[in-house]
Amino acid sequence: LKPAYGFAPTPTNQIMAQNALEFCRSSPTAVVVTVWPTAHSQTAAVRSWLQESCQIIHETELTIESAGGVATCLALYHGEDWVHSNCWYNESPLPSGPPAGPYAGAKWKAELAWRVEAPMTVFVVDSSGAGGRLWRDKYRMRESLRRAVPGAIGNGCIHLTDDQSAALAGWSNDGGRVGNGSQGGGMNYACDSSYAYHCARVLLDPSSVAFLRSASVISPSFPDRFEEYSAWLADPAATAGGAPEWSA
Repeated sequence: LKPAYGFAPTPTNQIMAQNALEFCRSSPTAVVVTVWPTAHSQTAAVRSWLQESCQIIHETELTIESAGGVATCLALYHGEDWVHSNCWYNESPLPSGPPAGPYAGAKWKAELAWRVEAPMTVFVVDSSGAGGRLWRDKYRMRESLRRAVPGAIGNGCIHLTDDQSAALAGWSNDGGRVGNGSQGGGMNYACDSSYAYHCARVLLDPSSVAFLRSASVISPSFPDRFEEYSAWLADPAATAGGAPEWSA
């Protein structure tokens, strides 16, 4: 049920992740739920919550340390303006105050999500029987997790992708057109960071995980290296396993 992989996933686990990726690409009821490191101790509670209304297709645990947190947030929320503007900061202020730019919003989110050094847990679920329950209950669940986790601040426990049914139909009818290039967050399913396939590519493709695990936001080469990664991520037809390698 719970395979884990690092730089060299086993063949069996890699096949399971590939199957989950394909499910996210093709199923209108696919949802990716990520338990951030902050809430690692509450993974069982999240699993139980999901099992109340969904079928868990895939579960995996992976380790991306806090040094890779900013890159991971930039990838998961690819193309969203707030990762730069930090416009939501006042919803969950940090004890240390707002981070400086660049990537101020992504730095803020990483601070919330990595209050401890712990693995992330990624669930791919089929929400066909949920009847919208996941999205109705997510705020209650987030607050429950926040109260249960010592040191948790604001929305730093789980990430839940949006209902992609209408977007997937629109994308398919449009022939899979990619609209906004490497900026992501576009007008169609293919490059919208809110949906399951995007997040699955970030967290289930071993080459993506390897890049994020190594990427250092304080490196002078980070902007150029992340732009290369963004170009791969923005193309839903890009080769699986084709994310660039990190080089400082």
